[in-house]
Amino acid sequence: MFCACCRVPGQRSSGFFAEDVGAPAPDAEAALARRAVYQRRATFLSAPAAHPEQTEFIIRQACLLTMDPFIGDLANGDVHVRDGVIVNIGRDLQATAMHEIDGRNAIALPGFVAGHRHLCTSTLAEIDHRQLPDLSSAHASDIYKTMRLALLDALAAGITTLNHCAYDIGSEHAETAIVAQIDSGVRGCLSYPLGGPTWDGTPDHDTLRRLEREWFTSYGDHLLDLGLAVDNAGDDTLAIPPSLPITADHSKEVTQQQDSLATRTLDAARALSLDHCIGSLSPGKCADIIMIAAPRGDGTPLAPQHGHEIIRNATAADVLLVAVDGRLRKQNGVLTEPNEGLIRREGRDAVRRLRAEARWPSIDN
Repeated sequence: MFCACCRVPGQRSSGFFAEDVGAPAPDAEAALARRAVYQRRATFLSAPAAHPEQTEFIIRQACLLTMDPFIGDLANGDVHVRDGVIVNIGRDLQATAMHEIDGRNAIALPGFVAGHRHLCTSTLAEIDHRQLPDLSSAHASDIYKTMRLALLDALAAGITTLNHCAYDIGSEHAETAIVAQIDSGVRGCLSYPLGGPTWDGTPDHDTLRRLEREWFTSYGDHLLDLGLAVDNAGDDTLAIPPSLPITADHSKEVTQQQDSLATRTLDAARALSLDHCIGSLSPGKCADIIMIAAPRGDGTPLAPQHGHEIIRNATAADVLLVAVDGRLRKQNGVLTEPNEGLIRREGRDAVRRLRAEARWPSIDN
């Protein structure tokens, strides 16, 4: 089992919109199909998806862990963001913006990249990726609500890009998962499950091609890419181009604790072939940025080597700011999602129902 992100190398997703906001789709049939899915999704959650606008802002005087080998770490630096892109990085930038963010006593770094997640499974507290439950018969609304809850928690923890391996939810929930990821505002990839729990013996290439045509022919209207999740990587019937990146597979132990900051940012982005647009704080890259609290009682700039240690021990409560594609999703330690309470409440209810259907012990959420 492995996930392969079939994103076109060199192509960047520059932004995303809620339904009915983006430019008209050239394929009317695809646009109608997407509209039908959005209308069905409207019955899943009481609140609509809300995406903040891209904001021009400057982070001032933060400890910068850029992950860019040409820039390095800066003890007291600024980051200028405009139109979803990092414009400049340095000390005492001579630039102005209506929104300036005080980065003193904080560490700014590229957003974390989760290279392989089973969102529903992990939210249901089932963590053995080698023995995934079959959620293919679950109600689509419960899958959607559970995913929205999981993605909200991911944002709060500073994860700005996430590769969702949909092997546990089955191919019939693929469109539900696509909409949930788009609605969340998290950048990422959905790895469609070929040979998953609903597999009837024939790889569902027709469905995969339909999803690609209806949702992924234009990369300008959302931050999600399409990938594959398949068994038997050596099977000759799977015509997967060798240029596609391969992420962690199920024959290996997948751990949440990463070894270094590089494995959580630039290296993870490279595994998804997204390092050209994310993974480091570099001018010209997408503004996927997080800030983590690093109190300094004496007021002196934080040394970058201490910043790495603080990041290793940080929790979601320490994440002060999260920006995805220049959109501020968390500020001053508070998520900007206006429907957070509703997403959490309905998500917890969905988790209880899914656990009951799977006959798992009830847990408090």
